[in-house]
Amino acid sequence: MKTLAAVPLLALATGSLAQEEAPKPTKYHEFLKQFEGTWEGTVKFSMEPGQEPIVSKGTMTEKLSCGGLWLVYEWKGEMMRQPFTGHGLMGYDVKKGKYVSVWVDSWMTAVGTSEGTCDEKGRVFTMAGEDDDAKSGKKVKRKEVTEFADADNWKMTFSVVGDGGKDFVMMTIEMKRKK
Repeated sequence: MKTLAAVPLLALATGSLAQEEAPKPTKYHEFLKQFEGTWEGTVKFSMEPGQEPIVSKGTMTEKLSCGGLWLVYEWKGEMMRQPFTGHGLMGYDVKKGKYVSVWVDSWMTAVGTSEGTCDEKGRVFTMAGEDDDAKSGKKVKRKEVTEFADADNWKMTFSVVGDGGKDFVMMTIEMKRKK
């Protein structure tokens, strides 16, 4: 009986959606186009300040999807000599007026989320989020800054905001477009 009652509601909802147009990409969505392609990356990762970084390599494949509204990406490589795979999604939320992203990978069971902005030219993206610290279990703020040097090279700096507001650069990723 509950299923039968849901059918008219679904029909009404679909009818009203059919009358609306799908959203069109904005200039902020257009900025995501520069990420499209296959990239080769070098990752430098440190768990603590002053620690010698662990260097690894990988490949990132990025493609716009859903009518140009969402950037879908996949990383394949290694981390600390172990296979590592990650998947992400990034788009521009017009209601929030911000970029939003999610990230999942083979090293964590939680979903990483972040929000942020870009500069006027769409060359520098600054995102922020919170994660659980593996050691203390407390929430830790993080910042990701991605900067395009040119059409074929970009760098992401991943920092943890420590006590007193001082940033610790935990990871850098330098990407070069695969030709």
